[in-house]
Amino acid sequence: MIYWIENYEDWVTLVGPLHACALGSKIIITTRKEQLLKKLGYDHLNHRLPPDDALSLLALHALGVKNFDSHLSLQKHGEGIVKKCDGLPLALIALGRLLRTKEFEEEYWKEVLNNEIWRLQNGGGIIPALRLSYHDLSSCLKQLFIYCSLFTKDYMFEKEELVLLWMAEGFLHQSTPSDTTKEHLGHEYFDELVSRPFFQHAPNSESLFVMHDLMNDLATSIASEFFVRLDNETEKIIKKEKLASYVICS
Repeated sequence: MIYWIENYEDWVTLVGPLHACALGSKIIITTRKEQLLKKLGYDHLNHRLPPDDALSLLALHALGVKNFDSHLSLQKHGEGIVKKCDGLPLALIALGRLLRTKEFEEEYWKEVLNNEIWRLQNGGGIIPALRLSYHDLSSCLKQLFIYCSLFTKDYMFEKEELVLLWMAEGFLHQSTPSDTTKEHLGHEYFDELVSRPFFQHAPNSESLFVMHDLMNDLATSIASEFFVRLDNETEKIIKKEKLASYVICS
């Protein structure tokens, strides 16, 4: 796996040695940016898995197996969830890990399939499956995840670094008296968010983590209900609104 910055000259340098590969060799490019593919001379961006592969991915993360042969009562619900996820791998993985906590409870699978969140016409561009995973978190984990909306996309962070930031903000509270230290509790919470998967390992690194762009969008969307993260574009909008307000008042 190669983590590559968007620069055509860098791409030419990267693929140069690969021209010596055997005939029929292939390069798999993963990106969510169609403009990037067009810049490289490719027109097709495949966001989705075929239905059979998508169902297998859901089964793997929800049941620990690659099919529903041993769980036929859950298969129809799984097929419905796959259809609603539209074959998007991250959504399938997130929901699979959510369902794994109650893997044999058919009623819970049915609840996930029929949840009102799927009916949202436009959830701020956020995939409903990810919102479902977020709503299943404890209130403490929700707070810790939303805090990470402060990170820009592709920002890589260390586990210890983030735990210390949570501690400094006073987010790590024990619900009951315990000998567990706040730092140890933070590590447990961090591991839980990795397992969901709200965090994932950064490319080519076992010590660094990153939030998928879609998870970052989710955190930012939810956090916008409580505060505003200023960047150049946001500052311009705020200044325009202040100016318009001043003109109207005067």
